[in-house]
Amino acid sequence: LAAVSQGVMITSADRLITYINAGFEKITGYCSADVLGRSGSFLHGPESDPETLTRIAAAVESGELFHGRILNYRKDGSVFWNELSISPVFDENGCIQQFIGVLHDVTEQKKIEDVQNFLASISSGPSNEPFFEALARFLSTCLDMFYVCIDRLEGDGLNARTLAIWCDGHFEDNVTYALKDTPCGKVVGSQVCCFPTSVCSLFPNDPVLQTLKADSY
Repeated sequence: LAAVSQGVMITSADRLITYINAGFEKITGYCSADVLGRSGSFLHGPESDPETLTRIAAAVESGELFHGRILNYRKDGSVFWNELSISPVFDENGCIQQFIGVLHDVTEQKKIEDVQNFLASISSGPSNEPFFEALARFLSTCLDMFYVCIDRLEGDGLNARTLAIWCDGHFEDNVTYALKDTPCGKVVGSQVCCFPTSVCSLFPNDPVLQTLKADSY
């Protein structure tokens, strides 16, 4: 029916799940024992767009094909953007026999599109907010970050000057600081720098990390 990278869910005419594939399990975290016999709408939740839910219900009711994106929930409670297709299957009498739903996790693609749309909007005309502050605020929302700092490397390569600091919902004053003993120093000369856990232990002399009691960088 589909590649394993796609999630497949088959439901009966009354929308009760009768089959899921390995791709569905991988995307959602649910196994067959969790979902068989449940309504096919269980992936939806408080953040799912009501207008899209109405379109899905209308398509199912009328036996039409549905294709669109909606925010869905995994078993662990995390959310993902689902590019969803629902196709009805008819019997020889023209009655709906079952529905085949195909799921694609397009969360990363959606983030890229959000960044592109943000950059297009902010470069299209005057803004009420300086560019780097707008960027820091956007990144905190897009990446769900508590703290965002955008810096410019000083000429000596040993120090940096902040262009915007967003911390827990507000901006802080810009500062110049030494890169030594900070994870920011590890960024210089690199394309990507990530410390997923225990960043305070790795950089015990970074006062900002210690004050924030930061977990990752």
